[in-house]
Amino acid sequence: MPGNGWWGGSWGIFPMMLMPLMMIVGVVLVLVVLRAVFGLRPGWRDRGERPEDDDAALRILRERYARGEITEDDFLDRKAMLEVRLRDRLRR
Repeated sequence: MPGNGWWGGSWGIFPMMLMPLMMIVGVVLVLVVLRAVFGLRPGWRDRGERPEDDDAALRILRERYARGEITEDDFLDRKAMLEVRLRDRLRR
């Protein structure tokens, strides 16, 4: 009767050999999904920068403008410089 052998089925040892490969593929898929969900930019750790740095700089700039420490022209000029810097970083 097929299926009553030592390995418990007609598939033999083949599925047991594939299990480690399937586990590795599963772990890689989980890591890819986590990266997609949290949206990390590739390579930001290599440059010593964080994605939040640009948000913090813009937040501080807005706070200074709201407190009246800088004029509207200064605000717009500095905001444009931050946007250019961000575009340059994204191109790297």
